[in-house]
Amino acid sequence: MDLGVLGKSKTVAPMLVKLYDTHKLYKLAGDKSGEAKSELAGVVSDLLRGDLNEREKDLVGDILVTLVRQAEKDLKMAIAERLALIDEAPSQLILELAYEEIEIAKTILSKSEVLDTLDLMYIINSKDAPYWRIIAARENIPGPIVKALSDLDDMPTLINLASNNYIQISESSMEALVKKACSNDELARPLLARKELSRKLAHHLYEHVGEALKSYIQENYSYEAPILLPEVNDVLLEFADDEHESANEEPKEEKVSEFLPTESMIASAYRMYERGFLTPVSMVEVLKRKQYQSFIAQMSVFSGLSSDLVLDILHQEKGHGLAIIARAHDIDRNSFIQIFLLTESFRDCNRVTETYAFNRAIGYYNRLTQDIAQGLLAELD
Repeated sequence: MDLGVLGKSKTVAPMLVKLYDTHKLYKLAGDKSGEAKSELAGVVSDLLRGDLNEREKDLVGDILVTLVRQAEKDLKMAIAERLALIDEAPSQLILELAYEEIEIAKTILSKSEVLDTLDLMYIINSKDAPYWRIIAARENIPGPIVKALSDLDDMPTLINLASNNYIQISESSMEALVKKACSNDELARPLLARKELSRKLAHHLYEHVGEALKSYIQENYSYEAPILLPEVNDVLLEFADDEHESANEEPKEEKVSEFLPTESMIASAYRMYERGFLTPVSMVEVLKRKQYQSFIAQMSVFSGLSSDLVLDILHQEKGHGLAIIARAHDIDRNSFIQIFLLTESFRDCNRVTETYAFNRAIGYYNRLTQDIAQGLLAELD
């Protein structure tokens, strides 16, 4: 190790001296207090945040790896917590901590951006389930790592992955997860809430675990079971395969009723509203999943209008009624635009007239004030 390079550095040399002194005092101290650990970890952190060139960074990394190998568990944990948040930390030091026992490694595995795809793949292949579970909950997981995790047979890892709202899960990874969820309700539940779940996979999941999922709810939520059982059916059946829908399709003039929500959907919307979960953003997400009945139920509760009236408003070609609801209930412009575009299937328009209707709807929304909209809404009801 060429320490001469570091000795010549005006930035690094004083920090190394401080590191040496702090570590020496820490080792001599009778009680390894939290303050002492924090101070030493802080020196390590400051050293790595310095303006180092690549050669200096490598040499400092080697020194710190040696320190970490000699350190006791609590000190390693303190250092790991600091280094996990430093993007410029030397990779050899981060990897040294990532391969430590799980109590030390978990902060690095969950937060460090230094770990790349290859690093994470090696850790998955060389370590056991506790390491996989932490990686599956990371905010940033590359696609190949998501696929590798989805192919594992550790259920807590799969549940963490399915519950991770910061990541995107590819179709092939979703297929692997759904296959395993067919025999596990605990994995099925977070999968059903993911926007990547296709109608086909949702229908496949329902066919295999529908009854088991209902049994689980009855056993664990007996008080709410009469409410939740039809609600689960509603959500799953809204994702039914298009082929099932077309097989039982009614004549076109009678199809309006297929958009009207069930009583349990309306009850669910009221519960969301009472708990503060019913928002324009949540309604947009429902529309993105093409759960039109649930959307109408939620818009009905949100606006205080009947489901039939909401459905009539959605059929309006120029979107005036929707603009009135949006302004009256303080729905922001971006959410209004998304709702208007995602409800296109309710309007009998071609591409040209839809563009014209969009411009008219936006213009009307922009001109309305909340007071005027509330007055108009009272007349609609």
